[in-house]
Order: sequence, then structure tokens, then C-alpha cells
Amino acid sequence: MKTLVIHIGCHKTGTTSLQNYLHENSETLKSDGIHYLAAGRGKRISSHKPMAIDLQQSGKQHDRGPWRAAADEIKASETSEIFVMSAEGFCLVEPDILHGALRDVADTGTAIKVVCYVRPHAAAIASLFSQTAKFGRQTPISDYIKITARNNLFRYHTQYTQWSAIFGEENVSWRPYIKSRLTGGDVIEDYLAELGYDVENKPFKPASDNSNVSPGHGALAQIAQIWRFAKAAKGRKDEFEPDFRIRLGEYLISEISSLHANDQKFRLPADDYASVVELYHEDASLLDKQVFGEPIFEKALLEYEPGLDTFTMDPRDILGDKTGEQALRYAKIIGEVIELSERSGK
Repeated sequence: MKTLVIHIGCHKTGTTSLQNYLHENSETLKSDGIHYLAAGRGKRISSHKPMAIDLQQSGKQHDRGPWRAAADEIKASETSEIFVMSAEGFCLVEPDILHGALRDVADTGTAIKVVCYVRPHAAAIASLFSQTAKFGRQTPISDYIKITARNNLFRYHTQYTQWSAIFGEENVSWRPYIKSRLTGGDVIEDYLAELGYDVENKPFKPASDNSNVSPGHGALAQIAQIWRFAKAAKGRKDEFEPDFRIRLGEYLISEISSLHANDQKFRLPADDYASVVELYHEDASLLDKQVFGEPIFEKALLEYEPGLDTFTMDPRDILGDKTGEQALRYAKIIGEVIELSERSGK
């Protein structure tokens, strides 16, 4: 029986590396009966992000074209039994909406399974906050924690319950994104094992090393100041265009991270970590008891080591007065250049 396995995320769990691997090795995998669907992503895009973004838009008619194309692609295959879709944005879609979008696939008699990797709460919040900051968001960490809690972004047990209710518990797999818990200590190998691929007896080609890297605290602080100065130079309330923010954020990471030797990863400040424990201790406990069957996430939450006592994005607090002042001056110059570049459309 043909089976479609949808990898839905979550964010910051090696999704970019996994998608690059599936894209780059699609022909090899297909020869072994695993078909990474081209429908909805095309030949040059490594994920099914456009389909996920479309389903995230509430109150609009969703595009059924890619889903019908996926069903046709599955029906046309005479050699593959396992079909794959991947986009971390699917985890932000209501399960019943995704289930409805899949009706054309289901009508082909194809079974549907959902796989999601989840990162321990405190580490996930710190990592995703870093990502939003590098792309120019100025939300304080304390506010970010409150906002994501209201949106249930990190309530993994709640999400598991919702997805299981729609797709069936036997068709939903929540995997802990902890190196010691992954097959081969690697998310790509682990996912291939979930697909039934024998990675031990077949060549394993790593994905291209262009994954979504999180900056260290010093680099993050400098990037945050660059965006602050850029917005001040802009002198208006409107935001930079999303594509501009993403392209620039990636460029800044690649350039600035190299300037900060031995930079420590951003870690939740002590007070904010205490808030996270209060918000997610029950979720971690329920996840361990009802999904993993052992104390994995509760242990990770309680053993997390926070960073500075209070939140700061002032480079002087992280890098010292002299280096911090240099970072601020550099940030001001670059911020003003960013505004000029964006204004000129370059």
C-alpha cells in the first residue's frame, strides 16, 4: 500500500538540512522506493513551503492545484511505495485543514502519516527567538515568551493530541530532537529510519551545509543593533520587505558570526527561563508520560542552563566595553547603509 509521510516540522529541528538532503538525493531515494514529491515545490525548491503558507492563510480559498498534482504524482508512480512531503510550516496549520487539503491524496487509497520533530522547550524558544531577531524583529524575549505561549507554539503535548485526533494516533509520530535520541545522532538518518530506509547498509550522502544557523549571543546583539539603527535611519513605521529582511539576515549572520570568536549561543536569561519552566513543565511531563514513555523533555527543561541574569541586546554587556563600543559603531554604519540599499531597491 502506498503511504504519504508528511514531515511537518517543527522549526529549528534540522528541517533545512533534512529538506536539502531529500532534494539533493531525490533520484537515489526514488530508486529505493522513496519518492520526494515534486508537486508543490518544483525542481529548484527543497521544501513544500508554498503549500504550507497557503494553508496558514485563514478566511481564504486555498489553492487545491498542488494537492491534486501530488495525488496525480502518487498515482503515476509504479515503483515507489513511500512518498514524502516536508515543510516546517505545516506544524502551524490546523490539523483538520491539512487533513481536508489531503482529500485528493486520500481518494487514491494512499495512507497518510505525520512526523514531527520537537525540540526541548527552553532550547526551542531560545533558538527560534534568535532566528526572529536576526531577521530584524525587536520583540523583547519576555514578550516573545508570552506571545508564543498564547499561540500554543511550544505546547507539544497539546499539538500531539490535536494531530492524533484528526489523523489517528497510529499515524502520528512525535520525535524528540535530542542528539542522543536520534538514529545515528542525526535528524536525517532518523527520518530515513522512520521511512523504513536501511541507512546502515546503503550510502548516506550528507546534505549541503547551508542550514539555518542560529547566531551566538554577541553576534545576535550586534545584528539587533544593526536593525535598530537601520530602522532609525528609515525614519518611518513601516517594516522592511520580508524578502529583504530574510536575505539581509542570512548575509549578516554569515559575515558577523565570523567576527565573534568563541561566541556563546544565546541562552534564556534566568528570569525568563523561570517563566518558561512555569509555562511548560506540565506539557513536558505529559509529553513524556503519554508520548515518549520516559522522562526526556521534563529532564531537559529542568536541567537547562540559563545565560545572563537579565535580557540584553547591548553588545557592551556581552562583549565588554571596548569591543562592545566598536560593535555599536559598526552597527550604526551598517544600519545606515542598509536603509540606503533598501531605499534604492538593491
